[in-house]
This record gives sequence, C-alpha cells and structure tokens, in this order.
Amino acid sequence: MHTKGAAATTMSNWITNFCVVEVRSIGLQMLGWRFYIVWTVLNAIFVPIIWLLLPETDLDAYYRENPSLIRVRDENAI
Repeated sequence: MHTKGAAATTMSNWITNFCVVEVRSIGLQMLGWRFYIVWTVLNAIFVPIIWLLLPETDLDAYYRENPSLIRVRDENAI
C-alpha cells in the first residue's frame, strides 16, 4: 500500500509541475501581474479541499503494532 501511495504522489507531483510550467507563461502573457492573483486564489481554494478530503494516515501506529521493517507475506503491506 505504501509503494502505491508513493507512486501516486510522485505521479501527481510531476503532472502538477508540468501543468504549472505550461500554464504560467501563457497566463503571464495574457493577464500580466493579475495572473499571480488568480494563482493565489486557486491555491487558497485548494487548502480546505485537501484538508477536508484527504485523510491523515497514521503510519506511526501501524509500525508500533508491527515493528518489523521487513515485510514478508503480510496482507497489510501488499
């Protein structure tokens, strides 16, 4: 489960960075300095969305209950 989450995080990070790079120059050309206001508003909107919709994982509790770092045939780790 952890590797799938790390892979999804890395993928979304690269996709987001690609979109930022592609949109930024066009936005600056069309809107000028006002593009930064749009950018700030969008970032402010995403903060409560992420806070409310993405659950906090408690990996500390998982590793306290299962102290071994090497997982072999563990259904929870697959």
